Amino acid sequence: MLIVPSQAARDDYDNGGFEALADINEIYGGTVARVTSSYFKLEFAKVYNILRLADIYQQSLGDDLLYANPNYYLGDGSTIMAFPPSYTFVKKWGDCPSGCMNSETFTFTVANGQAVMVPEPAGIGLLALGVLGFIRKRY
Repeated sequence: MLIVPSQAARDDYDNGGFEALADINEIYGGTVARVTSSYFKLEFAKVYNILRLADIYQQSLGDDLLYANPNYYLGDGSTIMAFPPSYTFVKKWGDCPSGCMNSETFTFTVANGQAVMVPEPAGIGLLALGVLGFIRKRY
């Protein structure tokens, strides 16, 4: 995920502060890498719905955070897509800074407290399942 902290927050970070970022990173296991003087890249050991996580960081850090984005600019990675009652888990690996060479997708539908795996349609790639789940929910 990419974030752009406010100038005051960046100054605090450079001086060993910005405790609010440290606190939320402790909760979600985020590690910080400085990309530019303004942009920070956050990486996570666990797989999260990265869109939702960007919202959580934005809400939690408030005015200290100017921008939070899932980071479609500097690579790719595993994610969870939630379109209730369907949930898609995408595991990606293999040169993810360049966009990930490999992926596996698992889609489940939840009804009456039970999760049922949706089989992959013949002739459709793994990544297409997530797209189909999105289209199915939107239309």
